[in-house]
Amino acid sequence: MTVDLNKGRVDSFVDRGVVAISQENWDYALSSFEKLIPAPKPLKIVQPEGTTFKIQGNEISWQGWHFRYLMHPREGLVLYLVNYHDGEKSRPILYRGSLSEMVVPYGEPDQNWSLLVIS
Repeated sequence: MTVDLNKGRVDSFVDRGVVAISQENWDYALSSFEKLIPAPKPLKIVQPEGTTFKIQGNEISWQGWHFRYLMHPREGLVLYLVNYHDGEKSRPILYRGSLSEMVVPYGEPDQNWSLLVIS
């Protein structure tokens, strides 16, 4: 479907007919996932000489980089005031950046599932 938001109407619509729904029983209970996917092995991160980064509240410093972060309810992870310290000079890199929209293709080959056009 193509929607013209300025005019408030649908410009075009493509109907490809009825799509069959799988009759196979997909049990999405946690118990079934444990059978399909084994539990991950423990992850141990060790830095015997100490860390190379510093976290103070929502500020992170690491190898010349300095930035702040937040988790926004609509935008997800937001990085802001990203700077790189190059010797005596602090270089601004990014004022604010986020992933407000993300495309997650699930492998459905039908073009109606992979394309949304809003004009």
